[in-house]
Amino acid sequence: MTFPCARAELIAERAEKELRACSAPIAGRGVQAVLNAALQHNPVLGNVIRLLSVRRNEGVEAVKQCLKGLYHELSAGFHTTSNAVIVRELDFAVATTRCALCALLETYDIPYTYYDSAEEVVDSPYVLSAEERAAAAVATS
Repeated sequence: MTFPCARAELIAERAEKELRACSAPIAGRGVQAVLNAALQHNPVLGNVIRLLSVRRNEGVEAVKQCLKGLYHELSAGFHTTSNAVIVRELDFAVATTRCALCALLETYDIPYTYYDSAEEVVDSPYVLSAEERAAAAVATS
């Protein structure tokens, strides 16, 4: 896998900053605790998950369940020092896991490169359009 733990920690760092700004509680310690709190308290993340789940024909609840164990999946077997965020379909064979990961990357505006199952760099099918980003943000107001 080419998604370094440092990048998972970057997602958690950005999520934690937003959670602390709105005084949302974080139960527990560590990256996964922050991701779980973001799922519970960041309505934009929930909206992004719903948008991407519908677009990709994935179950919303299944994607949320994947997010609850995502840090373990991301941290298993990583031995890279690269700062690049790369999402490879071959590394994340379960579509709901890819959807959960890309929902986090889209929510926290973290750039990434997406490789399809043929190992070709392609436009990510999880990128939000400007209209979708606006809809996700407006739905929380």
